[in-house]
Amino acid sequence: MPTDAFSATYSDWKLIRTRAVVQIVLEVPIEDADHAYNVLGGMPNSAREIWVGVARFVNAGGAPRPSTLAADDRASAPASRHGEPAPDSNTPARARKSWHEMTPTMQTGVLCADKSFQKWLGVNNETDAAILIRGRCGVNSRKDIQLTTNAAGVWRDIVADYRAWMRDPEAVP
Repeated sequence: MPTDAFSATYSDWKLIRTRAVVQIVLEVPIEDADHAYNVLGGMPNSAREIWVGVARFVNAGGAPRPSTLAADDRASAPASRHGEPAPDSNTPARARKSWHEMTPTMQTGVLCADKSFQKWLGVNNETDAAILIRGRCGVNSRKDIQLTTNAAGVWRDIVADYRAWMRDPEAVP
């Protein structure tokens, strides 16, 4: 795959009536996030539009997703935080969950490990991010952030605020 491209899954869309546009949500595996971020030119800036092309991969028979890492980069790809190798291009796309398929507990694990989320929270590592999220959600463990709890509502608000900041870091306090 060219170095100026990345693969992602189409997971959601949202109508923005005030601007007569549709936002399309594409999810990138965490191990490819830095590459995608660089391809897209870094943090979005409402003062400068960056147009991109989007093409659908025809994936007959559940073939693995195309990898954005070159073969020699895959060999040195980081292990997951549990010590297993990070998923590679041989992992079927259907084995991964989209954001909306994840439980709030899984989502907190993904975002607390994300450097951009840590920056937004004002912390420098995953452990401090997890401590802060547990405090804001009023739980002793991220496992306690379940769909039917108040903590899940707090978590959704945190994610919404973070996404707003990602769209325009200067506009959101």
